[in-house]
Amino acid sequence: VNALFVASGSLGGDRVWDVTSLPYIFGGSISIQGGQTLTLAPGVVLKFSDGQFLDVNGRVLAEGTLTRPIVLTSREDDIGGDTFNDAG
Repeated sequence: VNALFVASGSLGGDRVWDVTSLPYIFGGSISIQGGQTLTLAPGVVLKFSDGQFLDVNGRVLAEGTLTRPIVLTSREDDIGGDTFNDAG
């Protein structure tokens, strides 16, 4: 797998996801609790499976650009690279 794996559950504090060379994939849904902030850098790609989601009770700061958008998509999508080396 060509990706950064994020386990399911709560963030456990403020986080900055700024790796743009690999997409982030998830082991389940992610919870952002009240008072917590998840910051997504321009160019970050998040890939979800069916039924997975971000449960946001805190904040998500996400400001992409025209040339470096922030993408939330399916694990099956090859945006950000062929995650599972299936050439699909």
